[in-house]
Amino acid sequence: MERIEKYFYRNFKKNAACRINFTLSCKLPHSYINKWVFLTSAQEKILYQTAVELKKNTTTKFYITKIISMKIRILCFLLIVFCTKIFASERELPIGRLHGIGFSLEKNGVSILSHKNFYYHDSNLKIEKISSDIYELTVSVYLQKTQGSKALSDNRVDRYKVIWNTDFMGALINEKNEYKRDQSEFLLSNDTLIIKSQIADSGVIETQSYTIAK
Repeated sequence: MERIEKYFYRNFKKNAACRINFTLSCKLPHSYINKWVFLTSAQEKILYQTAVELKKNTTTKFYITKIISMKIRILCFLLIVFCTKIFASERELPIGRLHGIGFSLEKNGVSILSHKNFYYHDSNLKIEKISSDIYELTVSVYLQKTQGSKALSDNRVDRYKVIWNTDFMGALINEKNEYKRDQSEFLLSNDTLIIKSQIADSGVIETQSYTIAK
């Protein structure tokens, strides 16, 4: 190493271009370029050694800055991943019993039927969380066409896999094979849960709205 430094220093003393390039590479003031000419050998050697030390310190600081910057980026990445997992785990459908507001059936943009066509309508939705992304939905409906007509009631239980698209909406995938082709989606809007399902066989779109109890 000493032989290399001595060889470089001999060239450094003889070659003005070498001195200029070295001065600029060490980021010394331009005035130093002229100073090399007027220095004695001892002064020039001291200035050369000072410049070498300065260059070493600059290089060390550069790598330290790069390492710190890399660590900060890694820390930020881990923080983003951690926060994403926390927020994702907090997202869930409202658990419990929800009271029905109304429903509608339509096909090709034309309304077929709604709760407004009935004298009496009552419905509720019970939601139970089975696992992190599986929910059991139990729908109970009570309908009466006219005041004197016979009342009709129905209950249905389905399990859905919930796929969140945003914090307020997503898709419901029915786990029953006969309903796999049906397309269902949900929307959480203020204190209302809206579920829209398109029946694969008929193309009818059913929309149900429920109030979320606070």
